[in-house]
Amino acid sequence: MSLTVKTCEKVIERALGGTPDTFTAIDLINQASEALVSSYEWSFLKGGSVDVSFVADQDYATLPADFGHELATKRKDGFSTGFAWTSRDHLAELRSHDPRTRLHFWGAIVWEQDAATATLTHDGAAPADAETVTVNGKVYTFKTTIGTTDGHVVRGADGETSADNLVAAINLSGTAGTTYGADTTLHETVSARRATSLTITLEAKTGGEAGNAYTLAETVDRSPAEWTGTTFTGGGGPPKARIALYPTPSTAEVAGLKLFYARTLGTATSDSYEIPVAPYCHTLYLEILRAIAQGYEE
Repeated sequence: MSLTVKTCEKVIERALGGTPDTFTAIDLINQASEALVSSYEWSFLKGGSVDVSFVADQDYATLPADFGHELATKRKDGFSTGFAWTSRDHLAELRSHDPRTRLHFWGAIVWEQDAATATLTHDGAAPADAETVTVNGKVYTFKTTIGTTDGHVVRGADGETSADNLVAAINLSGTAGTTYGADTTLHETVSARRATSLTITLEAKTGGEAGNAYTLAETVDRSPAEWTGTTFTGGGGPPKARIALYPTPSTAEVAGLKLFYARTLGTATSDSYEIPVAPYCHTLYLEILRAIAQGYEE
């Protein structure tokens, strides 16, 4: 038989003699799922796999929604760069000291809320000299000739080149003194990456709702160039698993790694949701659910 949220709600009501007061039934069901998964290395949860892709100028790789924990990793054919797991603390140390690693990427599994993002779109034409883009308070000024000034960005021959130079200035990934002013500093709160030939994605470096208040403004609105920006949105929600990376990939690496992982039971959201528990674990799951429900109420 299948174990649905509806069935579990009936179990909770019988255990409590009514509906729960402290948490909703779905909250209790999701907590029971987490408790079961963390109690043992269940064989029915093993077998998840995914091809991991790296995105240019993005310092993390996304993972499936049902990711629980890593079991094994192998490099796929055509992926010429090495990869090694490390801790989150070590990754932070690497990022702060920025040592030069030629042979591989370092990666750490982290659980973070979605980060707020905004989109900057251009029409293919280069901005005029002295026009600006302001990213969460930091002004970037396009210049035909740059000096050493922090935030000065080389105005390219077209919008695409100019946008690439802006991404480099925000991430401090280009050549200082050539792509942007030599005294330019790393943006403290936002990173940037090319999304398409006409768009840049700007992303808060820290996940959570606070990034939704970040700002984006531009003055590139004189013919022939027309650049437009959106507001930062999408920050917050439940934490999701991702692979934080060092160094930040400078080019895309599609499906370079094969990651094998143990799955979670997912997040119940409605009465029709089926909790993917193996039949031999149904009784144990329901006992855990009863204990959690009674523990909160009593």
